[in-house]
Amino acid sequence: MFWRFNNMCTTNIDNLLNDEDVTLQRLMDEDDIIQECKSSNRKLVNFLVKSEVLHELVSLVTKEPSTQTAEVVRFKYNNIAAELLSCDIAVINDAIF
Repeated sequence: MFWRFNNMCTTNIDNLLNDEDVTLQRLMDEDDIIQECKSSNRKLVNFLVKSEVLHELVSLVTKEPSTQTAEVVRFKYNNIAAELLSCDIAVINDAIF
């Protein structure tokens, strides 16, 4: 969702990132996370380059999901993680390599 306040735009992702306890999974539940990453949302990119978050993203991409997980979400987070890592954001690429 999107709201305008005096030429400033705020998204639900920005609101979530204001919470210190936000998790990667909670952010990946937002429909616009990939678009926000591709548009270089500064708060989001700064969150994604934290070492523990990058480690989680890479783990999601490289490890097979549990067969105990519901079919609907079994590959959801893996695919979103792959999309986030392949958005070609220089800061993320530099943090990985």
